[in-house]
Amino acid sequence: NEAGLSERFQHLKWAVAAILLVLLSIRGRAMIYAAWALLFAYFAVDDSIRLHERGGSWLARVLDLRSFEEIYLEHFSYFYLGAQEFGELIVAAGLGVIIVAVLCVAWPGPDAVREKIVTKRLIAWLGLFALFAVGFDMLHTMVWEIYPPAIELIGVIEDGGEMICASLLVAGLALELARFRAVSIFGLRRPQA
Repeated sequence: NEAGLSERFQHLKWAVAAILLVLLSIRGRAMIYAAWALLFAYFAVDDSIRLHERGGSWLARVLDLRSFEEIYLEHFSYFYLGAQEFGELIVAAGLGVIIVAVLCVAWPGPDAVREKIVTKRLIAWLGLFALFAVGFDMLHTMVWEIYPPAIELIGVIEDGGEMICASLLVAGLALELARFRAVSIFGLRRPQA
């Protein structure tokens, strides 16, 4: 249920992740964390108002993806994806291009070892999240046409995977902020790994 308690908790996790990254950006004076904060703020907004679904629907109409859907289904009827899903994939690809561009601009300098380590972890996390958010979402749609009894299982894997990924993200960022704060409180050298 998109308006259920678990979904609202998911929105909160995205917002908390964005706030933690803003705090890391301020404390560490590192733009890369601010760039990541923008992504998770987008996730919070997207999840709460279904932005990529609306964008996918709009693109399906504007780009006339129904004709593409017909051609696609002639050749790949066993991998059912409709115009709406193609629109959502275009939105996801566009977001991917923007993420890469922003991360390239904000990429830390050669001396920012810790920021690079955290960023590489976030990139790996993003890949895992995309597996559930995009991969299993599309598989969910395909299964609907191919093998309906598996719909519930795929839906649980998709939603559960997204929720676990978001929880791990928030926990990891909270630990990173705690690590950073411990270093500044006790006057220790900043951790490099």
